Order: sequence, then structure tokens, then C-alpha cells
Amino acid sequence: MKNLNLVYALKDNIIVHISEVESGLRCGCKCPACIETLIARKGNKVLHHFAHKSTIECEFGYQTSLHLAAKRVISETGIIQVPALYLTFPETGRKELIEQEKVLKVSEVILEKRSII
Repeated sequence: MKNLNLVYALKDNIIVHISEVESGLRCGCKCPACIETLIARKGNKVLHHFAHKSTIECEFGYQTSLHLAAKRVISETGIIQVPALYLTFPETGRKELIEQEKVLKVSEVILEKRSII
């Protein structure tokens, strides 16, 4: 997933948004996928984002960060909003509602424990 800005990272084993940390290496952040050191780039010209300090190609950083951020939101709110489900008939373009939109209460969320080397 190239050209996608990494805006979530691990700090002290907790997923954080770029807005929650200091700029540069002072952020103390790691990539949630490869656990490499990240730099918080918070300049004035480009969207704030994290970049790997090394020149490695991290294939799963973006996906893993979004996964962990979603779990954080679910654990903090205790709900998941599920959109309505429709069945579309290609021949006619007609849509039929299969399931209404609903909000599910979550009784427990188990967040992964990752050790940072």
C-alpha cells in the first residue's frame, strides 16, 4: 500500500494518533507492523504522518495501524455501528433491504499486547 500516510503508531505499547505525540524522534513511536522506530513528521507543507527512521519497506504498517486504531475506538466506545445491508439485482438495478442498520454493544474487547524491542 504505497502513498498512504501512516497516522497511527505504537507508543509505550498503545496505539496513538500523530496529533497525540511530539514531533520528530521525540515521539518515541514504533511501527505497529515491523516495530521499527518512527519519526513524527509534523511540518507545515504535508499532512502530518509517521515515517520509518530506516529505509526499510514496511508493507503492513498502514493496515496494522488502522486495525489497532479501530480496536481502540471500539474498546473506548463499547459499540460497533453496522451499516444496512442491501441486495442489488444486476438485471434490473433494484435494491432490496436485507438487514437494517444497527448499533451493537460490545461487552469485551481484547487488545493485542505487543512487546516493543
